[in-house]
Amino acid sequence: MPFLDLSAFLSASNYWNSELSDTNFWPKKSFIDSIKEVFKGLSLASGISREGLHIDAVELLELMSSDDSFDTQMAMFYRTIHIDIEPNWDLIQHSDLDSKKIVKAMFSDSKWITWLAGNLVLKLHDSEGLIRVIKRLIKDGGYTTLLITSYMVHHLNNDEKIKSIILNRLKGKLIPGCQFLYTSLSRVNITFDKNVMNAISRGLFKSGPITAKEAAKFAGKFHTPVCEQLYKTLNKAFNYWAEKEGAYPADGGAEPDSPRAELLAALLKMKIPSENELISFLSDPRWDVREVAEVQLNSSINENTSLREKLIIATNEEVVDPVYLSKAIRSNTAFDILQIDAICEMINHKSAKVRYAAFNVLNSKYISDEKLRTWLEVAINDTNEEISEAAVLRKSRL
Repeated sequence: MPFLDLSAFLSASNYWNSELSDTNFWPKKSFIDSIKEVFKGLSLASGISREGLHIDAVELLELMSSDDSFDTQMAMFYRTIHIDIEPNWDLIQHSDLDSKKIVKAMFSDSKWITWLAGNLVLKLHDSEGLIRVIKRLIKDGGYTTLLITSYMVHHLNNDEKIKSIILNRLKGKLIPGCQFLYTSLSRVNITFDKNVMNAISRGLFKSGPITAKEAAKFAGKFHTPVCEQLYKTLNKAFNYWAEKEGAYPADGGAEPDSPRAELLAALLKMKIPSENELISFLSDPRWDVREVAEVQLNSSINENTSLREKLIIATNEEVVDPVYLSKAIRSNTAFDILQIDAICEMINHKSAKVRYAAFNVLNSKYISDEKLRTWLEVAINDTNEEISEAAVLRKSRL
């Protein structure tokens, strides 16, 4: 027979979706009373009998301590079921819960406990009280506390005091978790001023790459009108992280974190890069930077003859991946006659990848029948079977 009250508690608390570390490493003993108060609040919000929950828990512990067999030790999984239940946090607004204990639980380092405590804190305080609590959480909290608090601030509807509290906190040491404060700022309406500029600059140069990513996204909010100081700071940060970030693995492996893709996205919102700059971004060793640059390429290439020429040259010189030229051809980009001739010449290129990209021009509307037949003969004799077979197939359709 299942433990119904315990099952309801585990389902209502979202326990089964919690991280393994939350269940394997319990918070310090100093948090026991606070956690009890959180569990009391959840029981009240979910209509779960605390007496029934106590009986289920005692019986489960007695069962698990009765022997060491696998089935007995797994009793929590075998004797509980999923129950479709959601807490109604409004029910605890006029309860006798100890708000100080629940606020303390916000520092437990358990995401599961902190998330439950955060929901309770939101209902146990009015706006002014909540601002005071959030100020303390932001000032003294670590990673988990800052994560949960970053969601709580949105309940205050763009409160100017909260924005000021966050900006003041970002003047201090930037620890893991501060990225969530930048994320919070990105979601609210905020005026660009020296405090915002300071927060962005610190996030880009005084933190790790994860926090710098969020600082760059936050900076992207202020792309119009263009602030030259901000633009120069972002450009400087892009170059700074190009030197500081870990080497990109050439043959697979873990990809080092870097904020340069987010920095480039913010820079491109502010100014269109020169053709040479864009080609440089397209040749970057990081795929995410190239991905951002490709968006700019796609939006500019039809209107920019010089960019089309530079893409052809860069492809021919193997500075950039031929895939960009291949996509441009398949998208019916407005290449002129001379550019088409240059692409056709690449069907003789030493690199099979470049030849294959150039071959796409033979499947398009770009060239006359006479030129098409000439270059198909070249492609049919290609040493690369894929290109040769594609050329034979294309010729058969003439």
